[in-house]
Amino acid sequence: IGDDFCFPLGSTVVTNKVTDLSGNFTTSETTIEVVDRTRLSCPDNLCPTPWGDLLMCEDNYEIAGGATHQHLRLLGATGKVSDFARNPKSSPNDPGPEFSGACFSPDGSVLFVNLQTPLHKTVAIAGPWESLRR
Repeated sequence: IGDDFCFPLGSTVVTNKVTDLSGNFTTSETTIEVVDRTRLSCPDNLCPTPWGDLLMCEDNYEIAGGATHQHLRLLGATGKVSDFARNPKSSPNDPGPEFSGACFSPDGSVLFVNLQTPLHKTVAIAGPWESLRR
């Protein structure tokens, strides 16, 4: 994981509701304000992680405003945002294929994520994820 970034409190509220395999229901709420598109830009696919963070797929539609690549970012319960993965495929006027549809296998060991146009691929990323538990 790259450096952690902390955003000031703002008007964007992310509510994470999860039911685990045992049927236990939990809710967490984090408020963030995106003030720098190089740190977090247009997250629209959200997925709870096995270790308790929220995984966000960015939807960067253009480079203007600081977004240069598509990222998977983690949002922790304290509001800290950190890099999880970056798609290196980009060009001067296009931040590259968007990540979407992130989800973990039922046992939490594999992350599945799609890469949209022009790649049209689904990838499986195997842990171990122990170093990400906070």
